[in-house]
Amino acid sequence: MKIRKIIVLLLIFIPVTKSYCQKTEKSGFGLRYTLSYDFEVKRDYNFRIIHHIPALSYRLNSHDFYLGPQYSYVFQPTSTSNKIYENNAFGVNFGYRYYSKELINNLQIFGQFNFSVFRTKFKEYQHGLPLEETRSEFIIENTVTIGMDYNLMNRLNLFAGLGIGSYNKFFLMIDKFNLSSYVGIKYEL
Repeated sequence: MKIRKIIVLLLIFIPVTKSYCQKTEKSGFGLRYTLSYDFEVKRDYNFRIIHHIPALSYRLNSHDFYLGPQYSYVFQPTSTSNKIYENNAFGVNFGYRYYSKELINNLQIFGQFNFSVFRTKFKEYQHGLPLEETRSEFIIENTVTIGMDYNLMNRLNLFAGLGIGSYNKFFLMIDKFNLSSYVGIKYEL
């Protein structure tokens, strides 16, 4: 029911932004840093993760593509199971962002598809031999978000957003649902 309300709100809001907003023409490279937090929705169902993401971006008018390395801090799931995760993980982050026209001076709304690919290591305990085994797995997190971008100065932007996603390898297959929030800063070169 909540998702229907959000979709209806977006369907009403998008045409309004197209008719009352200023058009912005920007293109070029930029550097950005994003700090992201994934919420644990259900115990023993997904992860709580903090991502640190420096990235290189390229903006062409309303379209923005970005790519960069990421460091992820993985919290141990609340319900301790037979898997004990290492906290540190490294990977790559890439995505696409679409900007609306300016709502008011220096403020834009954007929609974003974000992908994080990283490898986690964990120790798995069992009753038989071997009692402990170290394993690793690749996690592919994909999220769709909506956010706001505020231009502080000529080339310096602050942004923040919220989104939903999953840890399935296919785009937005909701088997391990997660909520994501992020803040960041971008410098346009």
